[in-house]
Amino acid sequence: VSQSRYSVYQSSNQSITASTWTKIVFQVEDFDTANNFSSSRFTPTTPGYYNVTAGVQMSDAFAVALYKNGSVIKYGVYINVVSQTLAAPLIVVTSLVYMNGTGDYLEIYASPGVNSSTIAGTTVTYFNGFLARVP
Repeated sequence: VSQSRYSVYQSSNQSITASTWTKIVFQVEDFDTANNFSSSRFTPTTPGYYNVTAGVQMSDAFAVALYKNGSVIKYGVYINVVSQTLAAPLIVVTSLVYMNGTGDYLEIYASPGVNSSTIAGTTVTYFNGFLARVP
């Protein structure tokens, strides 16, 4: 069984309009062992249960969601981190998700309360996952 693993991050800030769910764009792949990540979307070709995690940092208050096949399946949790490098809110969403291997896909979306921008970087706006178990 192909052991799909991926880790991507955002290398440049992304502007997002207030009260609008917007897909987060990830420009850099740390790795993508099965070539299942493209166009900021994870589409595995092996059916199974995938452990996925994403973090998004933004300059103002906002919400983050994990979307499967175009619909919300999980909302993120605000992480209150007080440090010089994480002065803005960071929201993390994580889940174990069943993927059928024949078209299911995952994406990350965010929606701020006011016009805002993500804060790019490998440690703050990222999306990763791995095949945890085959059915």
